[in-house]
Amino acid sequence: MAEDDRTFMRELLLRFGKHQDAVLAELVESRKTWQAELRTQRESWERELRAQRETWQRESQDMRAEIQAQTQALLKVIDRMDRLDGGSATA
Repeated sequence: MAEDDRTFMRELLLRFGKHQDAVLAELVESRKTWQAELRTQRESWERELRAQRETWQRESQDMRAEIQAQTQALLKVIDRMDRLDGGSATA
């Protein structure tokens, strides 16, 4: 093989290696960016889920309190009915 051919192939391989290094560096940087975007999105979803869970817990507590208040009101009505009836009604 002629010296010119060997030199040409060597230069070609070196250029190819540099190109591969550049592509690899770009892929690594792209992966870092992608991971950062995913992390940000996940954190956002977690904040939204926490806020929604807190809202549901508040609403659940409010509903429990309302049910307890209504139950107490009904029990008072039943007690009044018993007194009006003279206590003769049986359950």
